[in-house]
Amino acid sequence: AFNKDTLMAWGDYGLVPSILYSIDGGSSYTLVYHDRYDPWSFKSGITDMVFPQNNNIGYAVEADRILKTTNKGLTWSVIRLDVNRYFSALEAIDNNNVFAFSSDYSSSKIFKTSNGGASWEEMNKPAGEIGYAYFLTTAKGWMIVRNDNQQDLVYYTSNGGTNWTQKNDGEASSFYSWKFRFVNDSTGYALSGLFRVYKTTDSGKVWQPLPRSNNYEYLGYSHNDFHFLNANQFWAGGGHGFLEISTNGGGTPLPTAYFKIDTVGMAA
Repeated sequence: AFNKDTLMAWGDYGLVPSILYSIDGGSSYTLVYHDRYDPWSFKSGITDMVFPQNNNIGYAVEADRILKTTNKGLTWSVIRLDVNRYFSALEAIDNNNVFAFSSDYSSSKIFKTSNGGASWEEMNKPAGEIGYAYFLTTAKGWMIVRNDNQQDLVYYTSNGGTNWTQKNDGEASSFYSWKFRFVNDSTGYALSGLFRVYKTTDSGKVWQPLPRSNNYEYLGYSHNDFHFLNANQFWAGGGHGFLEISTNGGGTPLPTAYFKIDTVGMAA
């Protein structure tokens, strides 16, 4: 397992996917990965990284490839080449069961492996562009997609993506998030808007904003990610170095009304 002095930073150097490694708590870093598939094409850096069981095995994604390490990130190997997929994120249940997906409009798909990346299977998904996907187990998962009508829909699967059930109303309660997670079958948290964290207690049907002890804003920045210690304590951080913490599950959500106008029987 990692210790408190082992850190990794990832992103890009001049749009070349890069990973930095530190063994002294961040005082110094070594560049352990700096590579791209096409030397003449500048696309993005490393867009996500996970160590599912906080041990030797980890995964990372970039525009064209899925990477894997078996030595805590000191070296990385390509386990899937998918040119111009523009992978954006990873979610993992354990070292063997991992999901990788793309939010890019022209290549939005989701893939899963159940054998540690030896093979990948494209999953069935609802029509539209993936905003984000999260799996609580290999069977139970949620996905937010934006359809052709620009509605942001929340879907749920209980059979590993074979079938998806729409949870929210596209007109009354359209909801978009670029990062969310569930802590049990009904309770989930999502990043949306400008430095806002939202909560659902009905498995994704209705999302309500959580109260803040501040009104911090900076240009058009927002939260980028959050980290959960448990169901009660988590951090949300983002643009301009802003970081928030909750120790009570986000507190009581702010009541929010979602409705649409019933025009049945009205003249055109």
